[in-house]
Formats: sequence, C-alpha cells, structure tokens
Amino acid sequence: RRESDGSWASSNQRYVAENISSRGMLEPDATILKDGRILIVCRGSDTTTCKGRKWMTWSEDGGKTLAPIEEFRYNNGKRFYSPSSIHRFFRSKKSGALYWFGNISDRPPSGNNPRHPLYVGIVDEENMALIEASLEVIDTRRAGEPETLSLSNFYILEDRDTLDIELYM
Repeated sequence: RRESDGSWASSNQRYVAENISSRGMLEPDATILKDGRILIVCRGSDTTTCKGRKWMTWSEDGGKTLAPIEEFRYNNGKRFYSPSSIHRFFRSKKSGALYWFGNISDRPPSGNNPRHPLYVGIVDEENMALIEASLEVIDTRRAGEPETLSLSNFYILEDRDTLDIELYM
C-alpha cells in the first residue's frame, strides 16, 4: 500500500501450507469491488492432497491488512477445478459487471494443465465468489488439437467506442 508521503508499506503477509499449494500463491490478480474491498485471487499449484484450486484473500482497509487465504469458489459454495494458469478480472464499463476469465477443468488438473476450456463468468461481489450460472465457454479444445493446448496467457481490453470486451490470446 502507498503511504500519503509517496512511500510504500507492506501489508501483513499471507502464506499457505505446502499441502495446499506446492509452489505457494502465484500470479495474483486484484480488483476493487463496488463496496471498496480489494479482492485478490491467485493460482496455486496442485499437491497430492489438494488438486487444482484458485485461492483468494481480500482487504477491507485499502490493502493495509489481508484476510486469511481461502478457496475461491462458486457463489453456491461448490468447488471447481482450475489448473495453475493465469486468470483475470475485468469490470465492464457497459454493464458494470465484474467478470472473471480463467480455465476451469471438469477433472483434477495436473500442475499447469489442462489449460482449456477458457471461461468467463460474473463475480458475486458481495460474497466474493464466481456465479456458476453465469459461466460461458469462450473457447475449448477441439478434435485433432493436442491435449496440451493452452488457452491462457491472454489480454483483455474494452473497445472505447462500443465498450465491447475484447480478448486477445
């Protein structure tokens, strides 16, 4: 967090045990929720006891303190599998909705794979969860494409004229 004099101060640090994520919390993506809280979601790396999850923390005081790490889930409490891959939040100027873009697997992933399909879904900002009913597949692996197909490492922007969301991969 930034101090009023322009210097930086660190928040409290958060860790997870090696049985939760073998490589710690990776590539955080942070967003500011409508109520001012900061939500941070990180990718983890699977272990023998915990396969393919996204993890979250949040701050209610502008980043001075972070809440304990929890699993990022659907708004109905259900868990979902996600490989150790990049994900992104994006707030639409057109709809005001906060979207989450990322890979969701129908089975436990192995490390970074599979990186397909790629989904978009709306975030339930009050409960800091992904609305399962809002999920849409952006793209997925098709017949003849390798199992190692990577639908990740994308960039999102909003067309300034139409306010349509554009995804580049």
